[in-house]
Amino acid sequence: MAVTLKKIRSVLNGRPHKMVIDGNGENIEIKGVEYFTEQLTDLSPDYAYVIKSSDIQRPLGNKNCFIIIEDEPFSEVHMGENSANTIMLDKDWDPETVIKRVRQLFEEQYRIGDSSIKILESCQKGYTIQQLLDLGYQLLSNPLLLVDVSLCFIAHSGGNKY
Repeated sequence: MAVTLKKIRSVLNGRPHKMVIDGNGENIEIKGVEYFTEQLTDLSPDYAYVIKSSDIQRPLGNKNCFIIIEDEPFSEVHMGENSANTIMLDKDWDPETVIKRVRQLFEEQYRIGDSSIKILESCQKGYTIQQLLDLGYQLLSNPLLLVDVSLCFIAHSGGNKY
């Protein structure tokens, strides 16, 4: 499961914001998030850069992704000739908070991916039900989550013997 601008927008949905997205930009896969500084000259198109609008000194552009905290009115001149994909946040946001929330999203996606791989590998190795329950307990800290869905299905299908 990839992290897209759409998912990042949903994580930052606690406060009013607006987006300027080029074409199908919501589905652009983002691999990381960083602070944007004027010293950065070689920007990666698969990273989202966080910056306050008051810190922008040059046009952004070049099909990059930005999360801009609008602490002062944002000038469209800074977008340059090539429009960038941006998520605009109100002045109440803090750059550290934005980066923390987006990084938590990345960590959650990696955890889900790792858990899925472990479960699939276990099934390929022919784990028994008990071994799968043990793995579920290790991953979820609650093996009943794996069992409850099956028991509920058995009850609805008319089976009452286990």
